[in-house]
Amino acid sequence: MLWMPEALIIHRQKYFDNVTKDWREKFHSLNPFELEEIKKIIAINKFSDAVISAAGSEDVREVLKFYKITRDKI
Repeated sequence: MLWMPEALIIHRQKYFDNVTKDWREKFHSLNPFELEEIKKIIAINKFSDAVISAAGSEDVREVLKFYKITRDKI
C-alpha cells in the first residue's frame, strides 16, 4: 500500500494483527478531505510534532502518529 508507514511495511508480518490493523482502520475511515490533506503531508515525508499538530483534524493527527514510528522502534 502506497500510503502505509515505512515501519509497518517492513514489519508487516510481525505486527499485522495490531499496529498495522489500527493504522489501516484509521486511515480508511478518513473522509475525502482528510485523505487529500494526509496524502499531501505523507508525500512531503516530514512528520514532526509541529506538522502533526498543524493538521486540520484530530483524525488526521491520529493517523499521522503512525508515521513517526521508526523501523527500529516497532
